[in-house]
Amino acid sequence: HHPVSSPLHTATPSNTNTATTTTTSSSSTSSSSALTAISLPSSSKRKHPADAGISNAMSSSQEPRNSLDIDEGNVIPNSSVDDDVTRLQNLLEARGVPPHLLTSFGSRMHLILNRSSSTINQAQNLLQQLQSKSEQEQLDACVDLCQMLVMGNEETLAGFPIRQSVPLLVQLLSVEHNMLLMHHACRALTYLMESLPRSTVFVSEAVPSLLLKLRSIQCMDVAEQSLTALEMLSKKHARNILQAGGVSACLCYLDFFSINAQRSALVVTANCCQIVTPSDSHLVMDCVSPLTAKLNTQDKKILESCCLAFSRLVEQWKSTPSLLMEICKDGLITNLQQLLLVGSPTVMTNNVFITILKILSTVFHYCTSLATDFIKQDASGTIRSLLLGNKAPVSLTTTTPPSTLLHRSSNEMYEILGLCSELLPELPKYGVFSVDNIISGCEDDKNKQWYYKDNASGEWQQFSKPDNKIINASCDAGDTDVSIRISGNSVIVDLSTMKMEYEETGEECDIASTRKKNFLPDILTSNKDKEKEDHRLTLLKEEPMLYHELCQTMLILLFEVYRNSAVPSVRYKCLHCLLRIVYHSKPDILKDSAESLPLSSTVAGMLSSNDSRLTIYGLQLSEILMKKLPSVFAVNFRREGVMYAVKKILAETSCIPSKSDPMPLSPPTCSSSVGSSKLRSLVGSPPRSVPVFPPLSSSDQRTTRSRFKESVSTTSASSDTARDSSPTLPKRLEVWRRRKKPPPLKKKIGKNKYNSSLSPPALPSPGPPSKEDR
Repeated sequence: HHPVSSPLHTATPSNTNTATTTTTSSSSTSSSSALTAISLPSSSKRKHPADAGISNAMSSSQEPRNSLDIDEGNVIPNSSVDDDVTRLQNLLEARGVPPHLLTSFGSRMHLILNRSSSTINQAQNLLQQLQSKSEQEQLDACVDLCQMLVMGNEETLAGFPIRQSVPLLVQLLSVEHNMLLMHHACRALTYLMESLPRSTVFVSEAVPSLLLKLRSIQCMDVAEQSLTALEMLSKKHARNILQAGGVSACLCYLDFFSINAQRSALVVTANCCQIVTPSDSHLVMDCVSPLTAKLNTQDKKILESCCLAFSRLVEQWKSTPSLLMEICKDGLITNLQQLLLVGSPTVMTNNVFITILKILSTVFHYCTSLATDFIKQDASGTIRSLLLGNKAPVSLTTTTPPSTLLHRSSNEMYEILGLCSELLPELPKYGVFSVDNIISGCEDDKNKQWYYKDNASGEWQQFSKPDNKIINASCDAGDTDVSIRISGNSVIVDLSTMKMEYEETGEECDIASTRKKNFLPDILTSNKDKEKEDHRLTLLKEEPMLYHELCQTMLILLFEVYRNSAVPSVRYKCLHCLLRIVYHSKPDILKDSAESLPLSSTVAGMLSSNDSRLTIYGLQLSEILMKKLPSVFAVNFRREGVMYAVKKILAETSCIPSKSDPMPLSPPTCSSSVGSSKLRSLVGSPPRSVPVFPPLSSSDQRTTRSRFKESVSTTSASSDTARDSSPTLPKRLEVWRRRKKPPPLKKKIGKNKYNSSLSPPALPSPGPPSKEDR
């Protein structure tokens, strides 16, 4: 923002300049008196005679003024600045502050009090002009106030009367016949929030007046300035804007605004969507259609705000499939799919790309009917475009080399695999897949979700993420009562009785959590299982050829992704998706893949890995393949070493005792404990039953103690005998000293005394030790 440049600013009346001059002179008088009030040490009290004369002349030519003190934005008359500085100096001396530090402190206080007094006096004069009956004076005051705010900060505007200025500026917004006055009043509110962020609490009272300028546009400049102010307010006070109908007001005339104003309107919408609950769906449901249309824009920031708004809506409403269907009825899935196919880097950034994939994965997980619609809209071509960059078909006869895969980051690849996984039906929860429940049960309890039962609809609703974190933290700390806000209402959560009470109405409702099994009622799963029929299974039975093409494409591409990825999370997600493909594929597809893809060797490598999750996925994959095509994979598994790896795991895990076996007195011997450690690291070792022995009598206890002492003495004696029988270090050294030393070397000096070519004779090798040495 730049200082206000307006022709009206140059036409400021003379009384304003006079007031400003008076303010400056009075502030300098009070500041000089404040500086002389500080009693410094004798070494610091010396003054130059010229300085003393100047200060006396200034004090004699100026009249003293009463200083003003500001408390929380209110102008309150108080004692003189001299008394305040003296009181502060005495307080610091009582606290043990060294006297030599008061010299720099005095100059600093002089600067602070000078600025504060000047700002207060100037603001007080502007407030008086804002209350004037003349609109020209009000306009001049608004212009001066905008200039003061845009050039100030929290330090220079210390003590600014916020509580008094905001109602006056809000009142000027209702002067509809004077567009210029409304524009400058709205700018003053915006600059106030920029310079003093704490003022947003008071400026939030202007939300209805700002929204009124958007519903009935009389001046485009006023409407765009209102959007700028609402954008700043939506960061901390989005609830006020949402409850006042701000989302519909911001998007009402969206196409008539400039690009910057459209960005501000969509930022306000995205911030409001972050706190929308299913009970507040009527406040934003009318805005879904214009948001969906804006997905076809070429502006990067507008597209990012639209995707962020939909992402927050889907996250808040994912437990209600009916609301998800309502969001997607205007072509949301089609527009997002088109964005994935185009993928222009000039429009869509990496964050937007990941956000779109998250939206589709969440929607398909909680609403399977939308997943079937996506499959019918050439889902295979979309996946090939995401992984290969083109929609050219792939087949098992010509396997795609790894070099043709697009370079994606780990986050992008993880979300692509999540989308592929949600296009296929889920895996069962029994049999070889029952271990997945144990894996999911090993997650941290802090990630568990809390629910409350809505008495109006009778359904269980999730707490928001911030509220969920607060409840989990209170539960860990041992607190029983937690105070939070839901949809603008203050509630108290009682963790001891598992009840939630609304403070205003006194109404109570039940709460539950997946954190502890006894807190999880049966009705809690009603929302998740509300859509009992999985439409993906129905489509698999009705149109098998459509799923045949999808599974064939995904099997080839995901196999290459697994072979070329080194990030554990990406590999786990890829294997989970491959398990879904193999489980729901027909045997003919697997037979062709066994001939083209090295499935058997990949499974053998997974079983021999030190990663427990890879081992589990390998066992599940080998089990499915053996059930689908036993005649083919029985030979391949034996040839590639899968059978050997499974037998090795069985031999290693046989060392883990069962629940019924008593705990052995000595640790079990095993050739290798790699497999057992891998399984224990994931699922944990099973609880061992401690053997219970009958209590011993006193005589038995004495007998046991005597036997223990005898065994200890026997063991020590045997160790001493063995130590004496072995030769000690001094004896071995003495034997080596007695050995015959080799004869000394005789120096042979030839003709040339300094001849260095003669090499010393080789040392005789020591012979075998004699009988005496032995």
